[in-house]
Amino acid sequence: MDQARTLAAADGSGDTLHFRICAAHTPTAPPRSPVLLLHGLASNLTRWSEFVAHTHLAHARDLIRVDLRGHGRSE
Repeated sequence: MDQARTLAAADGSGDTLHFRICAAHTPTAPPRSPVLLLHGLASNLTRWSEFVAHTHLAHARDLIRVDLRGHGRSE
């Protein structure tokens, strides 16, 4: 399941960071080590959409895609 989420920036600026988590396990399953996917300078988290949709890595790990500050939906 691929869920959109937001997180308040740690610097207290009031900005929010947008990210998505692709986690195929159930809440009762043991925790899995995540993989953080970061985009390049002229991109956003959608750069990883096709990869997340087709990789077998999502069966073993939680995949986290982040919109870095000033990119995509992150302020």
